[in-house]
Amino acid sequence: MTNGHIPHLPTVIRTMSNRTILQAVSLLLLFTACSQPKNRIRLEGSIDNVRHAEFYAYSEDGTFNGIDTIRIENGNFTYERELSQPVILTLLYPNFSRTYIVAEPGKTIRMTGEAAKLGEADITGNEDNKRLTAFRQKNAGKNDNDIRLAASDFIRSNSRSLAAIAVFKQYFAEARQPSPDTTLSLLEELRRAQPKNAELAAIDARLRQQLGTAAGRTLPDFTATDIDGRTVTPAQFKGKPLIIAFWASWSNESFPLIKSLRRIHKAYGTQVGVLGVSLDTEMKQCRRRVETDSMKFSTVCDGAAFDGDLVRRLGMRYLPSAIFVDAAGRVVARDLKADRLEQLVAEHVRTAR
Repeated sequence: MTNGHIPHLPTVIRTMSNRTILQAVSLLLLFTACSQPKNRIRLEGSIDNVRHAEFYAYSEDGTFNGIDTIRIENGNFTYERELSQPVILTLLYPNFSRTYIVAEPGKTIRMTGEAAKLGEADITGNEDNKRLTAFRQKNAGKNDNDIRLAASDFIRSNSRSLAAIAVFKQYFAEARQPSPDTTLSLLEELRRAQPKNAELAAIDARLRQQLGTAAGRTLPDFTATDIDGRTVTPAQFKGKPLIIAFWASWSNESFPLIKSLRRIHKAYGTQVGVLGVSLDTEMKQCRRRVETDSMKFSTVCDGAAFDGDLVRRLGMRYLPSAIFVDAAGRVVARDLKADRLEQLVAEHVRTAR
């Protein structure tokens, strides 16, 4: 190049050797293959000791709709989708365990691990996932109390990160019997650190309702109308234990709970109050189940299913499940299954005598 002029590109190419051209093309192709479009994420990896299987990816905050299936072929998998902003993705495995990862547009996430220890898999691709992997592997095998203490320290030390929200969700928001004071303290710290995070706002709204019926808390007041048009309030059960049971006629898992409620009502009569909350969307379905199963106690069904007023007010998490309240109006336990419910009622009535 002379006189400050840039030669015409074809002239430059003609002066290049064939080897140089091939090298340049190879580098261009390599760059294209390795770079990830800025509006997409890619998850790739390998799982030892599994040849063909599938697991699922979804966003709990509604960043994208639906559940994506990720197929493992000969131990390897690749998954891509469009993404406009960083998000916490939930990976759900066939055994119903799950892992939270942080996905960022334009980044490739790499995951390697053993089928029997997916909770300890190496997940890389960004700093959040490196932190999460280090936390999970360091605390693998510890008892629940020690893990929660470590999780609390992690959240407070990384409160501005999505990794902190992922740890909070796994060890506090999704805990079956969370500690209300600790959980709310951590949640408030996260809200202060990330005031514009929409997922945290949604978790806050849901958790406060659930923690309002945590063990040891006074049952929140409410007013509902049962399927026979009668008003139902906690005051009507004052001075006696109360069971509030959530069920649905379309849920096969609800049948054992319904049978338990019948047995409890038959055994203790008016000594124990029972209130059924049906998540059926049609009153006709609810009435049919109440009549078929001879439920002789009040049942509320507003047709709104998971968005029902009483369902939200009492922070229902699992279907079927039950809340057991003592005669003083304090919650003894929540999220109960049929067998544990009957044990608790029997113990409580026996002690009260």
